[in-house]
Amino acid sequence: MFDEKAFRNFMLDGILTEEEYIFINLRAKKINVDTNKNLDIFGCFIKPIDSNVVIDFNLLVPIIKDLKSMLVNIHEYTHAMLLYRHINNGLELDKTEKIPRANEEKYLKKIKTI
Repeated sequence: MFDEKAFRNFMLDGILTEEEYIFINLRAKKINVDTNKNLDIFGCFIKPIDSNVVIDFNLLVPIIKDLKSMLVNIHEYTHAMLLYRHINNGLELDKTEKIPRANEEKYLKKIKTI
């Protein structure tokens, strides 16, 4: 239930396109850590910005092995999606937290119905 395949299926079910998933996945580094202790290290890290224009980004996420690591991946891939969609178009970075949190909630609702 908490693995890369389940994550991919969830993200491709109306959140990301296949193209976006591939683009983001190529920029993601997945590490094996205890997500109960190390949440601060994960994120979507923007490459140089000039006048609030995103050039590119890298992603650091945990290997998916439990609910918490699944939620971190959903959250950070959603941040990456927002950046991907705004590369070279400018982006108000302070407004990018609502959608990742909404996608986490969407996943939690989905697994409660299973």
